[in-house]
Amino acid sequence: MGFVNAWKELKKYKFKRVVSQVCQTDRLALYLGIRGAVKLEWDT
Repeated sequence: MGFVNAWKELKKYKFKRVVSQVCQTDRLALYLGIRGAVKLEWDT
């Protein structure tokens, strides 16, 4: 039983880590996208 609980906790932890990584990546992409859009606005 203890092993099953540990496995569930591990999966939950890994899931949280993946989610936080994706959030950081999205934020970076959003930031770069906004900068790119602003640059395009200035260029035209």
